[in-house]
Order: sequence, then structure tokens, then C-alpha cells
Amino acid sequence: PLDERHNLLQKYQDFPKGLLYGTLQLVYSSLEDDPSRICMFTYRPNENPPEHGKLHMLTTFTSQKDFIVQEFHPKTADGHKKAYKAHAEIYRNGTFHDTWVIFTDRKRCTVLRTPGYHDLCELFTAGARTSGSMK
Repeated sequence: PLDERHNLLQKYQDFPKGLLYGTLQLVYSSLEDDPSRICMFTYRPNENPPEHGKLHMLTTFTSQKDFIVQEFHPKTADGHKKAYKAHAEIYRNGTFHDTWVIFTDRKRCTVLRTPGYHDLCELFTAGARTSGSMK
């Protein structure tokens, strides 16, 4: 099998394309008692700054407000084409951590790995029940 960051997988590892469909909800986390669990991402590509937009995150991190909004600056991984942005920094438990997209189907499923935060692996999905609001 290929390493999860292998350049042959780059078209399946694009942050912006994995987040284009609005809201992603957490389905699975490899860290059972995560004090800073991201329950939901909402990607707003047209919000300032206009280059990439902003991520709105619903999180369980108790010393912050329920929603955290951060600027989104995805980066190209070494050896990947510039069109693909496989990693970004995401706020977790009081600090920013490098987070990698290890798979996205560009429709409903995105798998993230955060090596510096307990080697966390998370599965997020989009769908009918994730139309941009919590009910």
C-alpha cells in the first residue's frame, strides 16, 4: 500500500474540494476523550479573506466559544501539484496543529489526520442532515 501522503494520491487529498459542499459533521474520531473535538465544519469560501475563505467550527473546547471561526490557509504538500492543497493548520485544544486530508471523495466524505495532536484520525461526512444548520 502507498503511504497516506504519497503524491499518487494527491487528487484525493484536496482540502478545498473536500470542504466545498458546505457542512461536514464528525462521524468517527480515533481519540475517544478528545477535549477539543471538532463536531462540525462549515466552509465559507467567499468570506474574507477572499483567497480561501473561512472555516466555522463547532467544537467542544471549553475555554472558547462554541463556534470558532478561523481563516483558512490550505497548503500544497511537498511533491504535490500546486493545484492540490493537502494540509492546513487547524485550532485544537488551544494551539494550531498541522492537519492533513488523507482522503476526500469530493462529495460526502473527508478523512483528516492530525499527527501532532495524538496522531488523531477523523472521518467527516456531508449529507441531507448536514445542510448547514444543526436541528
